[in-house]
Amino acid sequence: MIKSDQTIKVILAAGDIPDGATVTKVTGEQQFTLKRNLKIYGEHGVEITNTSDKVLFMVSSGGVINTIDKDKMLCWLTTPKWLFEVAREEEMEDK
Repeated sequence: MIKSDQTIKVILAAGDIPDGATVTKVTGEQQFTLKRNLKIYGEHGVEITNTSDKVLFMVSSGGVINTIDKDKMLCWLTTPKWLFEVAREEEMEDK
């Protein structure tokens, strides 16, 4: 029996995974945080912001940032409780 707080892996397109979720590559183990937007401050306080709705970011615990296409398949590390909550929210938005 799966417990509501047990970690499960769900394979989905990156664009279908919630912002801030913990993910891995489908064949990998290294964990990343999935982000839709990042603010990067360059020299002289210049702010660089993502303006594409097709690109997402995977941020490692060491701060390495990779860009990925929203259609890239990833493994979302979640719990059944959180998965059903996200699905319920999506269903409400569709109505």
